[in-house]
Amino acid sequence: GIAMPIASLEAGEGIGQESLLRGESILATATATSDVEVLIMPPEIAHEFLELRPDLAREMDGVTERRRELITAEVQSVRQLQRAMRSSKFSSNGGQS
Repeated sequence: GIAMPIASLEAGEGIGQESLLRGESILATATATSDVEVLIMPPEIAHEFLELRPDLAREMDGVTERRRELITAEVQSVRQLQRAMRSSKFSSNGGQS
């Protein structure tokens, strides 16, 4: 795959919500560009906490959906660019790839 930046997170933002909330695979990786503090929360504890705070669960779900849309849009853009580059290369080679 291609490594490409999709989003920058600010202090207080988190990653891994989709995996935590839905048990789905992680769609992206994260790389810190400065020192960070990390809180790793076991899923069973997170689920108990979110049962007590359904408003927070809804907010996390919204963040997850927005990020999924952003990732999907970025992947589509890269694929369009790759197709355009292949098409351009194909045309410039007289139809030979």
